[in-house]
Amino acid sequence: NIPVVTGGSSLFVYGSGRTYELFYLDTDFTLLRVVRWDGWNGPITEDEIEAVRAALRKVYEEADARTSQALEAAMLAPNLIPEERPALGRVLADNQDRVWLSSFTPTFLDASTDWHVLDPEGEPLARIELPDGAVLLAVRDSMLALLIRDELDVPSIQVFEVVTTGGAP
Repeated sequence: NIPVVTGGSSLFVYGSGRTYELFYLDTDFTLLRVVRWDGWNGPITEDEIEAVRAALRKVYEEADARTSQALEAAMLAPNLIPEERPALGRVLADNQDRVWLSSFTPTFLDASTDWHVLDPEGEPLARIELPDGAVLLAVRDSMLALLIRDELDVPSIQVFEVVTTGGAP
């Protein structure tokens, strides 16, 4: 599991990433609140393991077969695969101290395009679905900076405005 941490304009948020548990701190690192939700983590499925295995094969297709098999065996050794999927992938805070959360996605797969937005008190505000393959880099006000790759895998940074129907984010 990779710990998650982010800083907003007047708070820091961190967690283990293993469970959906976030600790909100003020700028003096005094604990303000703890936010917990159930249900984001679950068992790692064979489909997820196979997806990582396929992505590894693609990455190492240039290597000879023996090297590729050795790397795959080492990276997907049963003792390295946790029983439960971590709950959190990435956490970002924006300039309004809203916290943006994505669910965990294995490293070799595309980043999660499904984000949840919490207000500064930790209450749910919105769910945002990014375009396929987009990676959220930063949020400011209602503007999202996304990494987008074209059909030739050339990256570009594009800025999008979040259009709401309710009032948040």
